[in-house]
Amino acid sequence: MKFRPRTSAGRPLSGVVRPETSSRPGTMEQSLRTSRTSKTARATSSNSARFVRLGTASMVAQADGQFINLARLNVEKYARDPHINRLLFEYVFYHEGDMKIAHQIAAIATKCADYSDWYWKNQLGKCYYRLGMFPDAIKQFQSSLNNQKMTYNRIDQPLMAIEQYNAGLHIFKNDVTLLIGLARVQEQLGEMEKSVETYKGVLKQEASNVEAIACIAMNYFYSDQPEIALRYYRLVAAYYRRISKLIK
Repeated sequence: MKFRPRTSAGRPLSGVVRPETSSRPGTMEQSLRTSRTSKTARATSSNSARFVRLGTASMVAQADGQFINLARLNVEKYARDPHINRLLFEYVFYHEGDMKIAHQIAAIATKCADYSDWYWKNQLGKCYYRLGMFPDAIKQFQSSLNNQKMTYNRIDQPLMAIEQYNAGLHIFKNDVTLLIGLARVQEQLGEMEKSVETYKGVLKQEASNVEAIACIAMNYFYSDQPEIALRYYRLVAAYYRRISKLIK
């Protein structure tokens, strides 16, 4: 009595071998060794396992090695993919501790996000901090905080935005960027007195800040104090006269 050949899963083999059904990957390792893309979930051909792409090969773990082979990883490709770049960064940063590759991932992802994602600016700051580049780390953390406040403001949560600005000012005392952002939100809420006081705090740190001078002048003008408003507007006019002379 003859028996029909069967697959490893126990299915009888037909006269035509169908690679998608007869050779189902049974483990994660087999899945990774099969040619796939981020947009498809099935194998593309029966011979795909023989021609493993470099990017896929870097993601195949060895029994006694790394889960991801960073030396063969196509950083540019995976850092641009918004579906996996965060997971990849956190694995490289926290598990592998490779600050150079983590910085590459964060820098590429920040550029792809048009420099508007606070998350990636925060991760860049972490990388700079671990690399000992503290001035660059401070810049990235400040920029990250600024972007995060703008997000709260856009989703109509100004009180949360104010809370975050105050938290940032607790760490970065008298930072001009954070003070201006706080004053803008206070002005939008109609808290003009608080807004003016915050703008005055900006002028203590940066006496030539045109936005702060103009906003204080506008408040005095609409408070029926045009003579005080005129003093501030003259400061703005004098500032621009000096700038125009420098340009000439």
